[in-house]
Amino acid sequence: IFLAAAVYCINSAGYLAIRDLRAELYAKAQTLPLNHFVQEKTGILMSRIINDVEVLGKLISSDLKDAITDFFYIVTHLLLLLYLSWKMFLAVFIIVPIVMGPVSAFADKIRRATRNQQERLSSLNGHLQEVISGIRVIRAFSMEKAEAKRFWEFNQDLSDKTFKGHFYHQVGPSLTELF
Repeated sequence: IFLAAAVYCINSAGYLAIRDLRAELYAKAQTLPLNHFVQEKTGILMSRIINDVEVLGKLISSDLKDAITDFFYIVTHLLLLLYLSWKMFLAVFIIVPIVMGPVSAFADKIRRATRNQQERLSSLNGHLQEVISGIRVIRAFSMEKAEAKRFWEFNQDLSDKTFKGHFYHQVGPSLTELF
């Protein structure tokens, strides 16, 4: 019952944060100078408002719930371990810092992969918006194949970064458990 209530509260807070953040980003976009829209692709700006905020919302909702739950698991397990064996309790405080080095390094890889994935998604959105809005010019100069090649490069890059990010997210917990 408490877990269900926590999930409900944290997830609703996450989705409300997404809503509010998107509204604030939209309001900010309305006040940007016009030369910003000339320099920046519209698709990239759209991706920032839609996709990047979605990732942040996931962080707020599900990852926060996991962090809170894990914190209470750690505290209760440490108290139980202290009750069962104070020697093992002290051993944990020696072993955990040693294990945290590789785990922290792997967490950095996950953060970089996620950031790269979001940047590539923004680039793909920017390119796609540019192509769709300029389709008349592209067809007038018979540039369909060149634009298809550019789209393939953006798409392939996004696919590689997405796979890498998902791979790290799937393997990371197993490596942590192994240590």
